[in-house]
Amino acid sequence: MKVVAINGSPRGEASNSRLVISYLQERVSNCEWTVIPSIRNPSPDQGMLDLMLGADVLVLVFPLYVDSVPGSLMGFLESYANYRKNRSKNDLRPQRVFGFVNCGFIEGNQTAGALQVVQHFCADAGVSWVGGVGFGSGEMISALKNVPARVGIRKPLFAAVGALAEAIANPEGRLPENQFLQHRLPWWAFKFIAEFMWRKQAKKNGLRSRDLFAVPDIE
Repeated sequence: MKVVAINGSPRGEASNSRLVISYLQERVSNCEWTVIPSIRNPSPDQGMLDLMLGADVLVLVFPLYVDSVPGSLMGFLESYANYRKNRSKNDLRPQRVFGFVNCGFIEGNQTAGALQVVQHFCADAGVSWVGGVGFGSGEMISALKNVPARVGIRKPLFAAVGALAEAIANPEGRLPENQFLQHRLPWWAFKFIAEFMWRKQAKKNGLRSRDLFAVPDIE
């Protein structure tokens, strides 16, 4: 079974999305994996389109941008949908599509709209949408990468990865419904950590904490 995983993060190899793909690869070793590590051009070349066309499974992993799909990935998917429409039916094989969206909000369900966008893409492209994962507190994925998977705070991530991997490995697998999760920590702790990181970034860029609250003058 051929799996093509698409990293839709503009940060490419250094992204949380790429790390999630590597976790999936580790758990689905009986498939032939190809990873598109980044989307720099929303108009894929012929070779990339043919690569996707020949896959049994597409796995789209990306961060939430303005409650939706990053613009570069959106254009990329539109190009692929148009490419399929212009191909002979004999060239098209059944294809399953999974999604994994991570976001900076703590609530995983903030990604519901983005998963719906991917579902609409599937309908337009004539491929099968078979479910996705929306994961909150996404910036912590890479921040905690050296923490063992069995540690409580990381268990929701690997539960989601495990469910997705199991569905990918099964030739007829799908998620019964979209899953929405986040790292296991209280909301107040997430807020404290997030505000600490904002202040740290402000200081790094020559700003004071109070500058984070600045608003533009509107005349």
